[in-house]
Amino acid sequence: MESGVVFYMLGTLAIAVVLGLASYAIHLHIKLREREQAKPVVVTDAGGISCEQRHAMRRANLIEQLERLAMAALNDDVNISEITIRSRYLLDHLDPEQHMRERFEGIYLHYEAVKDFAVKEARDELTPAERRQEDIERLRAERENGEQVKLALQELLKLRDISALN
Repeated sequence: MESGVVFYMLGTLAIAVVLGLASYAIHLHIKLREREQAKPVVVTDAGGISCEQRHAMRRANLIEQLERLAMAALNDDVNISEITIRSRYLLDHLDPEQHMRERFEGIYLHYEAVKDFAVKEARDELTPAERRQEDIERLRAERENGEQVKLALQELLKLRDISALN
């Protein structure tokens, strides 16, 4: 064989190898791009906290506040009606779809009984007779609903241990 033919064959072989490697590199590049596009985008705030982390922190904070309120009420440190009103709003934020409403029915039941009573400045504007009447009605509602509220408050203390809550 002549040297020209050998160089021609070696040149052809080199071109084939380069084309094969180039096509394999393109194939790998396409696969990499597909993987990058398939990755979920994690949105973070300026502090680098993702939406999921912020949501988990908010849930933990709500549960902690509910636990504190429950402990205060069960220790008779705070009026049951006041705790019921505060707990109901926190529960609504923790569980907007109200999947847990039945579980904490005592809180919601008592809330309905006391939600329209005057508080803060509005209570100060009531006459002494009106204030006394509201107090009588509030105490009656607390007697009627007290046990159910306390059972619901005890359930609130179990929230941290429940993995079913999302």
